[in-house]
Amino acid sequence: MYELSNKPAIRGHVLPEFEQLVELLWKFLTKPQEIHDLRRLRAFIYRMARKSAYLPDALRIAHPSISRRRDLGPGAHGLVTRAIMNGQDVVIKKIVCSDPAAQRKCLEMFASEAILWGTLRHKNIVPFLGVVMEDTFNMGLVSPFFKYGSIRNYLKGRNPREWPGLARKWARDLAEALAYIHCHEPPIIHGDLKGDNVLVDDSGNACLADFGQSYASDSGKFLDSTRVGLVAYNPVYWMAPELIEADDYAKASDKSDIYAFGCVLYEMMSGKVPFEGLAFGDVVKCVRDDRPLARPASIHENDPLWTITTSCRRSHAEARPSATHLVSRLR
Repeated sequence: MYELSNKPAIRGHVLPEFEQLVELLWKFLTKPQEIHDLRRLRAFIYRMARKSAYLPDALRIAHPSISRRRDLGPGAHGLVTRAIMNGQDVVIKKIVCSDPAAQRKCLEMFASEAILWGTLRHKNIVPFLGVVMEDTFNMGLVSPFFKYGSIRNYLKGRNPREWPGLARKWARDLAEALAYIHCHEPPIIHGDLKGDNVLVDDSGNACLADFGQSYASDSGKFLDSTRVGLVAYNPVYWMAPELIEADDYAKASDKSDIYAFGCVLYEMMSGKVPFEGLAFGDVVKCVRDDRPLARPASIHENDPLWTITTSCRRSHAEARPSATHLVSRLR
């Protein structure tokens, strides 16, 4: 297994002038009231992060004291470890690259997620604590440890009769998180929304996690035309029809996020993924044929939450509601 260097991103492969520019732009982002075109500035720095893999110093955790490490298992793009860092219970998502030829791409993805996640501040988004770089971990994205885990894990320990009430609260939480990123400047597409990426905090609130497939919708306008927000790794259970019908390099959108939101609502109400138990090809056929999900027995057919679930999973993207509209409906 080839692991990334513990150098701060790829310092040494980036011109000093470029490093200075990234640092300056990041400082501007911390003072949005002084910026006239914040949307363009954010899009520009997101794009540069992907192209350079350079991380601003402000995102790096200085002198981390890490102990009691315990691997939680592989994530979508790396190894997830629980540890105590500077006295806080945290999770470290370490990027591991098994192919030496793909090291640069891994670094770009790492820097892109760190910078994008580092700009987000919302009560229903898992906080980003920074980047840790040391010999054992090499490079990792640090966030607080959530003892309840994902919504799926949380439901396993609860009576199914409680699920509808939890689903209504979590639906509001998640809709607010989506509205925040979709209305961001520039808009941010999550691109990998599923039950495992929605965590439950100590107060029982749902928090959106994992921005490894996320991208800023305006960022492709700057520097070059490299495509971003690819859905090649996204599980088919949460994938919108327009992404299934497209090629492997289809681009996620706010509308495909909304479709996935509807699928997550189904998880909240039923404790199952959509079309659970079916083979991959059968799931694809169900989505293509716009086959309706089986309504959970605990949910009435006229329940507003079931109506919202159905509207979010409409086959035509433009017929789906926006995240801001969902927030108003779920109040």
